[in-house]
Amino acid sequence: MWHLRYTSLDILVLEHGLLMDWSSVPDGRQSSSTPPSTLYLGPKSDLTLLPVWLMPAATALPWPGKKDLIRQWIGRHVDQRADRTALSSVLRTGPLRLDMHRLIARNGETQSSLTATETNLLAILMRHVGNLVSRDMLVAASLDTTPDPKQRRLDTHISNLRRKLRLSADALPGGPRIHSHRGRGYMLTIDG
Repeated sequence: MWHLRYTSLDILVLEHGLLMDWSSVPDGRQSSSTPPSTLYLGPKSDLTLLPVWLMPAATALPWPGKKDLIRQWIGRHVDQRADRTALSSVLRTGPLRLDMHRLIARNGETQSSLTATETNLLAILMRHVGNLVSRDMLVAASLDTTPDPKQRRLDTHISNLRRKLRLSADALPGGPRIHSHRGRGYMLTIDG
């Protein structure tokens, strides 16, 4: 119940005999979001006991038994969720493409594998394209937790991004660039 009240679920599995008091889940919260794909393990006639907002996404399967059907249903819905997550994990800004899960970035025809820290840094710069991103904000987003009082590691990570994706001033005329603002931060610009 707690998850239904305070989080967004993609999949919900309910077992026969464990139907809940749905009055503790606010209807307004659920009507404003997509209902989770629901698997009810019990007689189809019991689906009418579910709240109205949950019924369109509900499927009943017999329980006990039919374990293969249950595995197939769960597998299919988990795969669909993974597909949606993969699509939402790709950032696009001009010719730049960043796959946050695969840690791969592309600038036009140039593609490169990135470290997790480089991926986070590029994601912040892409989300703030055309705006100066402070050194403090970039260091906070970095996964590098080793003490670095002079923040030189940040400069190294940015240098690696520039090299890997050809984002320096001397590469790919008219393309994206990461500009340094000495002592203040970095800015990603997209020309054209």
